[in-house]
Amino acid sequence: MARTVQQVADSRLFPKISIVVPVRDEQGALQRCLAALNNQSVDRKEYEVIVVDDGSVDESGKVAALWGARVIRQNKRGAAAARNRGVREAQGEIVLFTDADCLAEKDWVERLSSPLWQDGVHGTVGQCMSDQKHWIARLIQLELNERYSRMEHQDRIDFLNSGNCGFRRALLCDNPFDEGFCWLEDVELSFRLAQNGNRMVFVPAARVYHPHAQSLWAYMRRKFHYASYALLLYRRYPEKTFSDSRTPPNRRLQILLLVSALMTLPGTLFHPGMGLVSLGFVGGSIAFSSHLVVRAFHKSIMLGIVSPFFVLLGNLAFIAGTFCGTVGLGRSRSGVE
Repeated sequence: MARTVQQVADSRLFPKISIVVPVRDEQGALQRCLAALNNQSVDRKEYEVIVVDDGSVDESGKVAALWGARVIRQNKRGAAAARNRGVREAQGEIVLFTDADCLAEKDWVERLSSPLWQDGVHGTVGQCMSDQKHWIARLIQLELNERYSRMEHQDRIDFLNSGNCGFRRALLCDNPFDEGFCWLEDVELSFRLAQNGNRMVFVPAARVYHPHAQSLWAYMRRKFHYASYALLLYRRYPEKTFSDSRTPPNRRLQILLLVSALMTLPGTLFHPGMGLVSLGFVGGSIAFSSHLVVRAFHKSIMLGIVSPFFVLLGNLAFIAGTFCGTVGLGRSRSGVE
């Protein structure tokens, strides 16, 4: 359909794409992020970069302005509120999201936005990658790769990461991030959009590089927090408890078997044979992580050897987070105390 004179004029005045980056006290990482966003395969006139400064006390806002971003400042309200503010201020028809600690590949804007110009595609999700050499970061990336492999085979997905995703702006105006979620607000949005029939697709070629944890404590703490807030999420979307487009089915079997091991462990006080039963459940839980273990061995023998213990500790942290989240459910319906 031919565009009107007014539409042609508007296209010259406003960018087609808006990139929203929420930030709080990350001036060093933000500088690298914006350098990558300013060096895209798409003409810089075709997109704008909006940095929403969510109550920073460092020079994040000043750094953003120096790199040519449009800076919007607000009091500390959280990532969901910052992204919603960015959407309201955006001038593009398409809104892409990334985080201050992410480095976008040169063709990221082009790859992530391209499907959104097609009819029937409402959201896109790309990959978060890492080239870190630390063994924990490498195993975290292998976990992510297993999930990405699952998503690649699906025509539509229901799970996104706000560090690398895009939408039509009109859709987000009608369906903003839930600001009551201080964690997993991106997953809540993806479940809600999928439930309403919106089609989101996985774009593996749209990649950003993101630093993973490099200590077991940081890795387990993240698993713990994810699980504690996931209960609020699954209470709202119970049908996603056992199935979503990103999480492999064997992941839930790992958790179930490990919970069984923990429940049978006290029985060893009354019958020694229960110890073998508990150990069998642990072995079964590890067996269902064999895909990751095999991939780890392909990388290196040492990585393969430590990978079962890595998975086991992550699952234990997840179970602990689930338990603590269950105890705390009555204190807050939104996840914010």
